[in-house]
Amino acid sequence: MTRLVTRTRRSRPAQPDGHVYLPHSSWARVERKPASSVPIAADDFWARLGI
Repeated sequence: MTRLVTRTRRSRPAQPDGHVYLPHSSWARVERKPASSVPIAADDFWARLGI
């Protein structure tokens, strides 16, 4: 038989009143507008890449 091990969860200490939570910048979702709404032609695309 498998023995089940129960572990108690440790609660986090309360944060001080002056603490301000700042999420990491990678969590912020920024909606960026495209530079131009006109699609680039396929030949122009490869020309811009220099290939």
